Amino acid sequence: VYICPEQGCGKICSKKAKFKLHMLSHTGERPYKCSYEGCQWAFTTAYKLKRHEQSHDGSKLYKCELAGCGKRFTTIYNLKHHMKGHYNQNVEVCTYENCGQTFKSKYKLQMHMRKHIPPDRPFRCDFPGCGKTFVTASSFGSHHRIHEKEETEFTCSFEGCNKKFDKACRLKLHMRSHTGERPFVCGVEGCGWSFVCVSKLKRHMSKHTGDRKFMCTEEGCGKCFTRSEHLKGHMITHSGDRPYKCSFPDCDASFSARSSLYVHTKKHNEGLEPKPPTVYDCPVDGCDKTYRNKSSLNSHILKIHLPGMNSVVL
Repeated sequence: VYICPEQGCGKICSKKAKFKLHMLSHTGERPYKCSYEGCQWAFTTAYKLKRHEQSHDGSKLYKCELAGCGKRFTTIYNLKHHMKGHYNQNVEVCTYENCGQTFKSKYKLQMHMRKHIPPDRPFRCDFPGCGKTFVTASSFGSHHRIHEKEETEFTCSFEGCNKKFDKACRLKLHMRSHTGERPFVCGVEGCGWSFVCVSKLKRHMSKHTGDRKFMCTEEGCGKCFTRSEHLKGHMITHSGDRPYKCSFPDCDASFSARSSLYVHTKKHNEGLEPKPPTVYDCPVDGCDKTYRNKSSLNSHILKIHLPGMNSVVL
């Protein structure tokens, strides 16, 4: 993927040729100049120059087939534009070499195209520069979707990445993970946090405004959080569940929070011996609940084993 460096532009091109052509729109450069004496026309592409030079040599291959007209044109596009004047509507033109016949509907054009195509392969791809033919409509449809995907896919050009996105804005957001750009800065004095997208900035701002709408319903707790996933992680400390288990061989450590597992796993990866997690077992006979901290164990005993008591000394 090629991103235009011009300030205020940022256009993304999927191919180098399209990127070069786009850059000419900024520089005003027209490198393909007409060689006919006295003609000052210049163009951004060789194709446009070739089409222009046909107006000099008089080669008009495309003829209007409507009765009483017979006008001829240098390109299929000029013929199509002319035909709109006859019908005042879109006209389908056969792009097969030296044909140029026109039709009122795409269906009639497709029926006509079979004259140019071998009878055993009646489906021809009309994508520019392709022209492949197919035996069945389903195989043709599968092929055509490849072109559609090529047209809409945006690929990361960062070395070793190659992630693909269906929208340019999503690629632009992804590129910030490589460049480190974080354009959305918190405006609260003394904060300085910045983010890759505005949604993450908004979520961060709730910490400053005190908007903590997710409250723990556990009796005697009442902690509040800005995000539902933080509340969900907190609730596990009350239940005693430890769903996040270490996947390293011969390690049976488990944690109530994903972040704790991450820190633990990082020590494995760095070659350090991770400390076993602190576990507080419920001392009541027949209860196998375990907790990460004393306060959660205390809350459990008060609620389950000793209802009505105000405190427990552990």
